[in-house]
Amino acid sequence: MMQGRSDAARRVDATRAAGAVGVRRCRALCVVCGGVVFVGGVLVRVPRMRESIWYDEYCRTRAYLNADTARELLLHAVHNPLYNALMLGWTWLFGDADWVLRVPSLLAWVVLVVLVGWWAGCRYGRVAGCVAGCWLWVMPAGEWNSTEEKKNAKLVSVVACEAVNI
Repeated sequence: MMQGRSDAARRVDATRAAGAVGVRRCRALCVVCGGVVFVGGVLVRVPRMRESIWYDEYCRTRAYLNADTARELLLHAVHNPLYNALMLGWTWLFGDADWVLRVPSLLAWVVLVVLVGWWAGCRYGRVAGCVAGCWLWVMPAGEWNSTEEKKNAKLVSVVACEAVNI
């Protein structure tokens, strides 16, 4: 006669099921907390993105970087011709409003935060990855670099991509 599963086996199954529910709740909590931190970080950045532009930011607008000057700037300028090309394409696609010029820096900073969080999570565990990503997102230098139309955030993102071998 075949006996059913033992009490010990049933307890192990119940423990595993409870653990799976706990893991799902923990993941859901992490997603919610990450979303709150992300939205809060974006809301903090919005007022700075709407400020008037600096002179070096003006140099990325159509008034300075346009079809007439593009060839000279891209082929003969010693400073960042690739960045000038990126911003020339960006302004042709999306315009050159103050806040539109600053969106590439914000996007580059988001990529950096995700990369650092992912790398730290793979290397040191999920909690460390979440803490590293959240800290990078809310730190004051990150807030400044992601709201100015400068190449700082883009350069750091490229270096981070290379560092994690992407």
